Amino acid sequence: MKTGSIFSLKRFFRLLKRHFFHSYKILLLGLLVGFGISFLVIAFLQFVNGSYQQYNSVFLVIGIFGYALLGGFYISSAFSPFRTKEKAQEYLMLPGTALEKLLVELIYYPLLFLLLFPILYLTAYEVSTSFITLIRPDFIPYNLKIEFLRILNPERSYYENGVDVSSKINLWPLWLSASFSIAMAFFLGAVAFRKQVMLKTLLALIVYFGLCIGLFYYFMSELEWGNYHISHEKSFLTPLGTGSRSEVDVIAFFSYLILCWGLMFSTVSFFKLKEKQV
Repeated sequence: MKTGSIFSLKRFFRLLKRHFFHSYKILLLGLLVGFGISFLVIAFLQFVNGSYQQYNSVFLVIGIFGYALLGGFYISSAFSPFRTKEKAQEYLMLPGTALEKLLVELIYYPLLFLLLFPILYLTAYEVSTSFITLIRPDFIPYNLKIEFLRILNPERSYYENGVDVSSKINLWPLWLSASFSIAMAFFLGAVAFRKQVMLKTLLALIVYFGLCIGLFYYFMSELEWGNYHISHEKSFLTPLGTGSRSEVDVIAFFSYLILCWGLMFSTVSFFKLKEKQV
């Protein structure tokens, strides 16, 4: 099979350019609206909650929930031609393979949102903080960036040779793999469903993760998964082995596990699109 029949850089850039010219106005408008809403909500909360807000973590909570909810809504709008039969047929007849079309949508929806929303929200927060400081010179804001980094790099204390030692735990791999996998779940929903994409994807996720949690509990509780040591004959049954495991091992295991979910969602998305293309 020729490489060009699977992926052609020329066709890919043509599709990328076409998508940009058809959607850049909506994208810019969405960025402005998102920034404006974030700024107004943050400024209102900063104004009504008094001058001293150094420990007001509500802004971090809003950012995390906004990241998840708005991300689900935005990514669910991928493959928008599939919402109607006429546009779907026109889209599927465009010159380009399933892989090329998938990559274009992947760039403009999951990847773009995952990168831009934190920047947009943090920028809106900093601009709002500067604005409130002009109104209230004694205003002490919550340091959103520092606190977010602290959550992703928490400190732990332990004794080693009778000495109290502290070190940081790197949760970035877990955060990135979880963000990617959730984004790809909504991306799969955008390919698979025609109507009410976000609601159907959320329902499918609830059922899917419920089954995964139930299966994991069954392995750990009923089959005593954690009692097998990594060096034993049945080591294929255990992810962590026995005894005391470091946070690095646990975080690495769950980061890879969650990343595998995201890669699986990506693969299924490709085959669903290929199925429609055929």
